[in-house]
Amino acid sequence: MNRLRDHDTVVVTLPHGQYLVPASFTARILAVEGMTVALEVERKAETARLTRDVANAFLTFRHGDSLVGFRGTLHAVEPVGDFRFVVSDQAATRSRSTRINCMTRVAVRRLSGDEPGEEVQGVSVNIASGGLLIEAAGTDAVTGDLIEFRLTHPDDRESIVAGEATVVRHGEGLVAVAVTDDSVDAHAALAALVVARSRAALHRDDAPEAGDSP
Repeated sequence: MNRLRDHDTVVVTLPHGQYLVPASFTARILAVEGMTVALEVERKAETARLTRDVANAFLTFRHGDSLVGFRGTLHAVEPVGDFRFVVSDQAATRSRSTRINCMTRVAVRRLSGDEPGEEVQGVSVNIASGGLLIEAAGTDAVTGDLIEFRLTHPDDRESIVAGEATVVRHGEGLVAVAVTDDSVDAHAALAALVVARSRAALHRDDAPEAGDSP
């Protein structure tokens, strides 16, 4: 999984013996979270007749001089043309999470210990669906502590992403936290933010340069 890179092109091949059109299609990687790959199809019309969930699909991509493939299940999601490919291969044990550089306000409060700490204002440094790196020099949270966080959504200042997380590293005014499994809404909101920012970067890279022919 560590060989998958954001915005790379992959080929998704569908299983034989089913009435599925097309037999394969190309897509770009928006983000990776654990064993799940968020994809945007290059030609959305090609996948209009696919069923919502397709088991035993195959995702293939080039890595250096090698051609690598993972087997898994393809899930259609919104918006049209987006899919999630969940890798099922036992050999694909290494996982990674797409992180975006994003600076926005984050309030942090330590929950563990005899008494909760005071809320401290900080800023995010980078964001993944399952974790944050936060600059919050005033926090008393250390590695192993449970914290509560309230993040101002960078694309909607009226929206707050709130949840709980465990401090996995700290030092020099920075705390790296992993969002707890119980904070389902926070996971979903952060994942949506990562995909949205990655999609924007993908299409910014695709835009023609000034002076190019239309």
